Amino acid sequence: MIRADRSAVVTPESLTREAKTGENKGKTEEQVIIEKYAAYLLDNTPDKKFVFDFKAYKADDVKLALAQLFRGKCAYCESRYAGTQPMDVEHFRPKGGVEEIGPDGKAHLAEGYPWLAAHWTNLLPSCIDCNRPRIQHDALTGVDEKLGKANQFPVTGPRMVPPTPGSPTLPAEDAALIIDPTVDDPPSHLDFRDDGIVTSTTDKGRQSIRVYALNRAELVFERLGLSRLIEQRLTIIEALAGIVAGPGISDAVRLDLQDLVSHEIDALMELAEPGRPFSAMARQLIDENSPLQLAPTPALPAPVAAMLQRFADADPGTHHATLATRLAALGFVPNLPPVSPFVRWTVTGPVRTASLFQEKLGLVSDRVGQLAFASGLPGADIRVNDPPKVRYTYQQAQLDAVLDAATRFRAWADGTA
Repeated sequence: MIRADRSAVVTPESLTREAKTGENKGKTEEQVIIEKYAAYLLDNTPDKKFVFDFKAYKADDVKLALAQLFRGKCAYCESRYAGTQPMDVEHFRPKGGVEEIGPDGKAHLAEGYPWLAAHWTNLLPSCIDCNRPRIQHDALTGVDEKLGKANQFPVTGPRMVPPTPGSPTLPAEDAALIIDPTVDDPPSHLDFRDDGIVTSTTDKGRQSIRVYALNRAELVFERLGLSRLIEQRLTIIEALAGIVAGPGISDAVRLDLQDLVSHEIDALMELAEPGRPFSAMARQLIDENSPLQLAPTPALPAPVAAMLQRFADADPGTHHATLATRLAALGFVPNLPPVSPFVRWTVTGPVRTASLFQEKLGLVSDRVGQLAFASGLPGADIRVNDPPKVRYTYQQAQLDAVLDAATRFRAWADGTA
């Protein structure tokens, strides 16, 4: 489970669209639900259930927005549902009812949160097995039991009260005892093992593993496969790095091996990218078992960030071989430790040399130019830990923009700027 920034996706129009005709003209579906639910509570007829024809959350633009928000993955288990099963539009706070344990020790269905059925912040994309209850084998306990979120929503303290019709804001939310990946930081609650099992570090993590069935056998088996792949790639990188660092090989072979290490590092880092299945586990295992240290990107100065955004918005540039040749003419030297996935720029002496990721001159030249040029600190050692962006910057940057940045850096490095 990874954190997703809900503000990165525009609220779907279907959730905010007002009715144009009929008795609900000028009202959104959410407003209509709130009014009808308030009337239902006032009616207080014994055994009467709240009934409403929910439509807004089922709209295609809602499904598309959720798919974009979580990159086509289940918000809970990070498996990819595209191509294998339909996406369930999941209500974090259940709309139809909430499973509670009564004084007799038996589960019963209490009132849910129907007023949140069309509320954007309550909607998440889920795979069928995380959302729907069915008998599953728990790989940690070894027990077959009914697992899947369904109507489960444990809280600490009182539950959220229904809103008042016409109120501009909703009442304060109750304190959920399960992880909302758009609000909480999942890695603070979950810990992945290399055998594919996930354990908890908090009570919220423990409840989430149970409610979302995160240790169901088939899911654990899939995570185990990824764990083994990460282990293999780390072993290969370590072995190749040992050969490169050792004696007895020619410079040509050493360069070829450095190139191979570079590709292996790229392949390893791709497993931890947010769009890949089980990326939270991949990131944790790589971080724990290698010297690659997937540290967060430090904040950039505002002018530098603006320049980088201009590069990110540009069209793809010329092939990197041509770009590398032209950059070399400007005095750039590829010289990076072969096992590092990072870009390191060292500033030494009166003439400053940029050390660039071999075969990635085009990838990083814009950052070299802008970061070094903007810092203006002789003797500075600038390090950016951001493998995915480093890899793809070249694909996004125009040749002219990259060369412009390189020229700026060369002028700065030579002391003429």
